[in-house]
Amino acid sequence: MRSLKDNVYNENFNEYRKYRKYRKYLGKLKDNTKDLVNIIEQQRAVSNDLFVIAKIDSNVWNKTQSTIYTKVEFEMANYSALEKIHISELEIAINKVDVTLEEYGILMLMKYKSNSEFHGDRFQTRTEEKKS
Repeated sequence: MRSLKDNVYNENFNEYRKYRKYRKYLGKLKDNTKDLVNIIEQQRAVSNDLFVIAKIDSNVWNKTQSTIYTKVEFEMANYSALEKIHISELEIAINKVDVTLEEYGILMLMKYKSNSEFHGDRFQTRTEEKKS
C-alpha cells in the first residue's frame, strides 16, 4: 500500500509529465502557425503580383510571348521597332513584380518546353486540345 506522500508525489509527477507533453505540443503548434502565416504572406505577394501582370492588355501578351519565344529560341539579338513597343509595355509591368525581361523569356521557354513534353513533342489543334 502506498503512503499519502507517495500518492501526492505520483500525482504531482503525472501532472508535471502532462504539462511537459502539452507544452511540447504547444511549441510545435506555434512553429506550425508561424509556417502557415509565412505561406499565407507569400501567397498574398504572389496574388498581388498576378493582379499587376493581369492588367496588361491581351494583345500585348500575345505579341510579346511570340516575340520573346522567337528571340530566345532562335537566339536573335534585337527586336523590331514594333516589337520594341510591345516589349517595353511588358517590361514596365514585369519590373513592378521584380522580374527581368530575361527571366521572363526563360520562364516562357520553360513553359513551352514543358507543354511540348506533356503533349508528346507534337503540336495540337485547338479541337484536339479540347478533347484531351
